[in-house]
Amino acid sequence: MTDFGKMNRSDRELTAGEVSSLLASSPAGTLAVNGPDGYPYAVPMHYALDGDGRVLFHHSAADGLLLDCVRGSDRACLTVQRTGDDLSSESVIAFGRIREEPSLWDRAIHAYIDRYIPEGHRDGPRRGVPGAEGRATCIVMDIEHMSGKRVSRP
Repeated sequence: MTDFGKMNRSDRELTAGEVSSLLASSPAGTLAVNGPDGYPYAVPMHYALDGDGRVLFHHSAADGLLLDCVRGSDRACLTVQRTGDDLSSESVIAFGRIREEPSLWDRAIHAYIDRYIPEGHRDGPRRGVPGAEGRATCIVMDIEHMSGKRVSRP
């Protein structure tokens, strides 16, 4: 088991509920994976939570650098941040194991539709789902550890 250590400024630590809420409400995050050349690869991504401690990412191509990285190493982290007008912020970092899981593509795309498309406008996108099968995949991250932090001033 990995020791993720203790937060340096524990007085700024978010509660478990606040961490879960921020992760669930953030529209996007930055997914960081290990690159094949030793450099980290971080990419902004939309995501959906499936309720089983997993993060689902819809990936629209069968190949590419992100999939190469996922296939080469199963460790990843996802960060999300919310910044106020006064530059105060809250952030979450989730560490976990990541893998390509094409069998969950349908679940991921429907989770995306439910999350990002307003109710009443979802029928059109749902009708388009069968036509995209085979041209996209699902990347799954099983969360092993999460923490969050609040900064009240820059």
